[in-house]
Amino acid sequence: MRGLAAAVRRGAIGLVVLAMACEAGRPSAPPRTTDRAGTPITAHEFGTRLPGMPTPRAGGWRYVYVGTQPLKLSDVVATGPENVWAIGWHKGTVNLLTYDGRGWRSVASPLPPTRSNEDVLLGASGPRDVWLLHTGANGTMVFRWDGQQWRAGVGLAFPVLSVKVVSAKDVWAVGGRLIWHWDGQRWDGSPLPATANHDVPVSDPQVLTGRQEPMTDDSPLPATASALDVSGSSVWAVGFRENGPGIAGEQLTQPAAMRWNGRSWRTTKTPIYTYPTTPPEAGASLDKVVAVDEDHAWALGEYSWNHGEGGWEPKEPPPYLLHWDGRAWTERKSAALRPYCCDHLIGDGAGGVVIGGDTLDDTWHVTSSGVTTRIPRMRASPDTYAGIRALAHIPGTRTIMAIGTLKIADQDHPAIAIREPAPPGED
Repeated sequence: MRGLAAAVRRGAIGLVVLAMACEAGRPSAPPRTTDRAGTPITAHEFGTRLPGMPTPRAGGWRYVYVGTQPLKLSDVVATGPENVWAIGWHKGTVNLLTYDGRGWRSVASPLPPTRSNEDVLLGASGPRDVWLLHTGANGTMVFRWDGQQWRAGVGLAFPVLSVKVVSAKDVWAVGGRLIWHWDGQRWDGSPLPATANHDVPVSDPQVLTGRQEPMTDDSPLPATASALDVSGSSVWAVGFRENGPGIAGEQLTQPAAMRWNGRSWRTTKTPIYTYPTTPPEAGASLDKVVAVDEDHAWALGEYSWNHGEGGWEPKEPPPYLLHWDGRAWTERKSAALRPYCCDHLIGDGAGGVVIGGDTLDDTWHVTSSGVTTRIPRMRASPDTYAGIRALAHIPGTRTIMAIGTLKIADQDHPAIAIREPAPPGED
């Protein structure tokens, strides 16, 4: 068995997990490791395969961890090939999995019992700087892993929807109308701005069209953000606004994308999305963002409304993918974008992004130039379900990691898969 770091140096990623190794042609029993509380955790690497296990294709996904314990995985963060963390949950207890280049192990969580793992987030800048945040009724608890143990950090009195850890003295957290920055000693909060675009009507009542007009900075409007990302000095937050042009009647929100310039937050140009006849309680937003560098970023958004309220409703539109080129956001048409298709967006390590739906069978790669290709599907029986809950890029590589649930023969397994680009000439 070889570690992930060694595999990266050879150009072929292969996570070593708590493995069923093959020695002399015969599989051994799965090794067991324990967390500090003594809880055993067992997993499989393939190697030896589970019955009904999906078969990978070149350039596609392959499973590197399939657990036997009943965990629901919800978030994942990686700072390199030898530092990966994932959140699991079962019957009120948050459990953590971590990979250190040699294998997966469980680490006891400092969190009290929770109703779910939906409000638990991970961030990290390295193996000795891992952040765990949990939003509850009284605000957000913060814990930090120093390489040996969890320590309580300074919490926030507000909910956190997205967090990005750059270093122990540079952390960004966003929740609703506020964004917070940790400088190593305290949190400083700022309201998020948004400024107005101008609405342009369209002619086809079944086509959702985004238009972009000159924007001025003299009409600041509050915005609500749900996601952020950081690359170098480029910090982005995206969400929606509820005031200004494009907001009227049943059209309740429009997309908002805000950028930190080192001193304050400024709103950038974003398209306005409208129908000539507005469906009930309609809203347009940006839900995911990937910061590449100063001149490049990506954002994924959607247009939705309250279905079944009576009256006219359009055909369900696909999500929209926006690209920032250093001057403005423009929409990129992509074959990946179909109605109900896309919940996940992550950078690919080369200026492009990977877009993911609910399952590994519905994932796409968009290059930095906008070329879209479907990631090869695994070979699997029709009753196999390969669900996605979160994606992460492993820094220093071209590898994407997906966590979620692998369902085989009505049995759910917590599962982690990776995807690497296919070598030239392979398909």
